[in-house]
Amino acid sequence: MSYRRSIPVVSALSLEESLRYWTSVMGFHQCFSYGDPPVYAGVERDGVEIYLTHDPNLVTSMKEAGSHPEVFLWVSDVRHSYEEHRARGATVVEALTDRPWGARQYVLEDPNGYFIKVAEPIVPED
Repeated sequence: MSYRRSIPVVSALSLEESLRYWTSVMGFHQCFSYGDPPVYAGVERDGVEIYLTHDPNLVTSMKEAGSHPEVFLWVSDVRHSYEEHRARGATVVEALTDRPWGARQYVLEDPNGYFIKVAEPIVPED
């Protein structure tokens, strides 16, 4: 037996709004949805999948507590991603910068209060 992949599940106050965010702002495409109206859905970009679930009670509790769960995305060109997300209207919480742990990253906030960290490794110059 071996593990093959991990897919984060993001809780949503409004699944429709979250789908719009992940497709229009983050550039993912919708893979599936379940229910009528939808209560569960999946989005994908470049082999990276995120599942979304309608859970207004959890999102409300997170917001009341000031909690910001995180989704971390590694990309191959973080500067390009940063400009793309800004142009698409993303809420930038932390601008693109080099971090002491060897990552160049920025942080976005989705409509449900999740922090989306987007990064690439910093390659040391020879």
